[in-house]
Amino acid sequence: QATNEELRERTDELNQLNSVLESILTSIRFGVVVTDRDLHITLWNRRAEDLWGLRPEGAVGQHLFNLELGLPIQQLRPAIRAILSEESGYYETVLPAVNRHGRKVEIRIGISPLLGSRGEKTRGIILLMEELTEGEFVA
Repeated sequence: QATNEELRERTDELNQLNSVLESILTSIRFGVVVTDRDLHITLWNRRAEDLWGLRPEGAVGQHLFNLELGLPIQQLRPAIRAILSEESGYYETVLPAVNRHGRKVEIRIGISPLLGSRGEKTRGIILLMEELTEGEFVA
């Protein structure tokens, strides 16, 4: 019975942490995509869904470069490779794209390494994507 009680308490703690994480990811104004080292998507937030029209169920588990997005994601390959090999700690650029409504847009993309909780080797990448308004376009 003590083991069952401990398991229930840990499950409640995990559910609370997942709820907080979900709230954070929903509140962020950026599209957030997290991948593992093999570039398989482990997290796809609601804003990424809004940008590209792809629900998390259709993105999670997929290889990043296999997604059909209106974003020239292949152009990010060298930057992603540098971050995964720890040659670079951050990369930012603006790319032209076509959003889920078929409208041409500019997307600011930031790529960071996904680090382990104890600072161990890079575990994947975090992509932040933001649709720029006309006043923010980079020439």
